[in-house]
Amino acid sequence: MISVILSWLFISILAFCIGTGFHALLTRSETTTDKKLLHFTVCCITGLLVIAFLSTLYCLFLPLDIFSNLFLCIIAFCAAWLGRKQLKAAIRYNLDQIRSTGWFTIFLLIAFTFVLAYLSYLPSSHYDDGLYYSTSIKWLEEYGTVKGLANINTRIGYDSSWFILQASFGFRWLKAGLFNDLNGLMCLYVFAYSLGGMRRLANGDTSIANGLRALCFLPLLAYHFGSGSDFMLFNVNFLSSSTADLPVCLITWMIFILYAEGAEHGMPNRPRQWLLIFYIMILLTIKLSSAPLLLLPALFVVNIMRRRNWSLLFLTSGFAALTVVPWLIRNVMVSGYIVFPFSALDFFEVDWKVPIEHARYHENAVMAYAVDPKFDFNTKFRASVSEWFPGWFDRLFYIQAVVFSAVVIQSVVFVSIAAFQLFKRNYWWFQNNFSNIFFSVTAFAGITFWFMKGPDFRFGYGFAGIYLLLGLTLMFRYFLEGRFKFVGNLVYLCTFLILVIHYKPAFKSMPKVLFKPPVPYRMPENMKVAREGLQKFILTEGESWNAELPACNESEYLLIKPTLRGKSIKEGFRASLKENQMDQ
Repeated sequence: MISVILSWLFISILAFCIGTGFHALLTRSETTTDKKLLHFTVCCITGLLVIAFLSTLYCLFLPLDIFSNLFLCIIAFCAAWLGRKQLKAAIRYNLDQIRSTGWFTIFLLIAFTFVLAYLSYLPSSHYDDGLYYSTSIKWLEEYGTVKGLANINTRIGYDSSWFILQASFGFRWLKAGLFNDLNGLMCLYVFAYSLGGMRRLANGDTSIANGLRALCFLPLLAYHFGSGSDFMLFNVNFLSSSTADLPVCLITWMIFILYAEGAEHGMPNRPRQWLLIFYIMILLTIKLSSAPLLLLPALFVVNIMRRRNWSLLFLTSGFAALTVVPWLIRNVMVSGYIVFPFSALDFFEVDWKVPIEHARYHENAVMAYAVDPKFDFNTKFRASVSEWFPGWFDRLFYIQAVVFSAVVIQSVVFVSIAAFQLFKRNYWWFQNNFSNIFFSVTAFAGITFWFMKGPDFRFGYGFAGIYLLLGLTLMFRYFLEGRFKFVGNLVYLCTFLILVIHYKPAFKSMPKVLFKPPVPYRMPENMKVAREGLQKFILTEGESWNAELPACNESEYLLIKPTLRGKSIKEGFRASLKENQMDQ
């Protein structure tokens, strides 16, 4: 377990240096420093997202191995040197924050660090981890980007850059065991940020942004150890596996909080706007369901157009586009599509492209599985919302039904308040609350997009969670007024109670694994070997985990019949069956 913490320390040093260097680049023309961007959490998350971009670019040419780690160390050193003024300011700022922090807050941070490290250390039993997460990471670590790889395992075509980031810090070259523990590290960053918000709230900072910051981690303090829970949002597999669902939720919340902080005194300043754009564009490469976040920087772009600052508009657009270009190139190389499995985005006639009927199958399955996992995915999903909603709602866990119902109730309340102010012709109310209204509209747009395109609840917590947290913060501010600050002490108490009660078994088990090496790589239970000429394929019944490459699902192998494009695996794969054979 200590190995997990040591890996987090190494990653955090790299991320902090790269993040502060990136912030220095964004703020080089500013005369004043946005001190909130100096926070350790913000610098580290920025650094991780920059590393995700760099690693995506790197893996187009080379595998993510020891040399990619050396490359990142060089980048971190250069960023620290070139942004040394910003780095010194960030170090001073965070040391001052630590000195002003009480012992109880530091105790909570240390205790929760060990809890997260323990939960991250546990072996994953997440079904999708075995299905394609671990396999995707292993391909990246051993080969980098391989053309037509989705013909081996179609789900690899979903291509989240979070797996690229996990592969960058998988440390497979150490041959010490599994290190895919970034989810726990991301939770630790956000928890540290939330603790600072709790402290500020208890000291009287009752701003909306700080209220969100203080409350944001409360729903994620407790993780259940079973397959499902009526009272907790996530199980421990979302920490121990390499899933992108939890980090997408956390980064979405951070984006909204950073927006709220910048909007406290009007429009966020330009560096913060550019940082938000960067966060959002990278988040798109992690999970496309975050697309509604593009509404947040829309006002910034509209303001540029209104002032006819075409050079800045071109620069902003180019910056946003450049952020996703390596990921789009990798998509085409892996599956033949700009974004898989969207068959409408079929612009390239390449020999390694996944057969379009197979892409359509997965496109249909994404929505169908979210609505009803027992649906026959070979049948086109055509049910209307009124038809599938009752069954979908009945299958929700209690906590999920509560979250969905709360979203509906809060939306009705928000619309009613706005309608009342409009009826009273209190137009000033809309002007004074514009940032909160825009915040709510963006979050609700995200909820609507999730609900209409694939309402699997684990994908909806990002937008639904921050939407409800905003409503809770506004309610506390309105009804408690000056007493809102006492909520900070209540959150402290809840955090402490969860640590000593819910995680008591974890603390008892920690000494047994404290100095043990990382868990071994998990292997599939049943494997077969098939040969195509001189090349052998490892066939699994479903979950490939860390099987020898090239490993693929047996049913997909029989359906697509992948073959080598050349003489080696690095040259890629293509489907040997024609599209008209797919229906047989």
